[in-house]
Amino acid sequence: MKFRIPDYYDKFKCIGSDCTDSCCAGWDITVNDETYEKYTLVKGSFGDRLMRSVSSSRPHHFLMEEGRCPFLNQKNLCDIYIHLGEDFLCQICTDHPRFYEVYGSRQEAGLGLVCEEAARLILTNKKKVRFLDENLDEKAEEEEPWLEPLTLARDWIIRLLQDREQTLERRLRQTLSAAAVFQEDYIRDDMEAMYLHIHKWETKERVQKPRTGLREWFTECLEFLLDLEILTPEWKQALSQASFMFRERDICFSDFDGIFYEHLIVYFIYRYFLKSVYDFQLLDKVKFAVFSCLAVRGTEAAVSREESLTSLEIARLYSKEIEYSEENMEAVNEELLFSDMFDTQRLSDMVSAVFGSSYLI
Repeated sequence: MKFRIPDYYDKFKCIGSDCTDSCCAGWDITVNDETYEKYTLVKGSFGDRLMRSVSSSRPHHFLMEEGRCPFLNQKNLCDIYIHLGEDFLCQICTDHPRFYEVYGSRQEAGLGLVCEEAARLILTNKKKVRFLDENLDEKAEEEEPWLEPLTLARDWIIRLLQDREQTLERRLRQTLSAAAVFQEDYIRDDMEAMYLHIHKWETKERVQKPRTGLREWFTECLEFLLDLEILTPEWKQALSQASFMFRERDICFSDFDGIFYEHLIVYFIYRYFLKSVYDFQLLDKVKFAVFSCLAVRGTEAAVSREESLTSLEIARLYSKEIEYSEENMEAVNEELLFSDMFDTQRLSDMVSAVFGSSYLI
């Protein structure tokens, strides 16, 4: 089995009480059965506390107290870790913010943007992220027939997105164009054509259209995000302020950090692209990545001065609200299938307006 991680993966270390948005608050925390059984064997007053603070019915979970894990102490440290050690942490607490995926003969891991320390590692490095591979002795599941060409297509897209000799606008537009071609190959079950397009891609420049509809698109985008499940008041405030700014004020899209947005879209491509091996929605994975960059950049341009929010914090909040809400991801996936907001050409036009030359609406 092949195992892949980004080069920042092993650099992660929880910053504990220095974190301003603890992962132990704000959402339900599931306790896996094996860990729950270990909790039932703990004796004394701490064992009694465990039984009072974890639901006895499945799925087991911590009984939150005002939105906080009952074992998150006043110093924002974990009492379970302090009293019992790391071996008694439930699986989700052990793993977070790491994520794992298995695609037949390939296993991959990464860090989620939802964690502020992980977000710092992912988005603030000026070097291109590299992906490290190793061979594991573990027996692989049966090979998915489309896994190899999809992996090569993703590698090709990431190389394109990291080609800093081209503008970010051009890289994003080419990624959308290439993904549309790869999707056609995939739908036709034409693996040979996908290999050919990967190795002999020919860039086709489209005639630039007038940059119209940007304000309308962002108004639609922000209304959609506001209609989703909102997990944090900071996110609702940022979206509401951005929505007001797009309706009432001029927004300037100059002076963005191109490397930051390169890292951001590479993160989404790495994490989600290969999921298309199971659902055939390759193009939608790329659209989601591009949409995410546009949503973060639009919110940043609209509120960074008013709300004192950095692009890093906006990206982290976006990840928390969208990626880490099953309900919201389902809503996004449905919009990807049916909404004109995610039309490939329209997204490409928005990329030109937002990441092209200095543009004011």
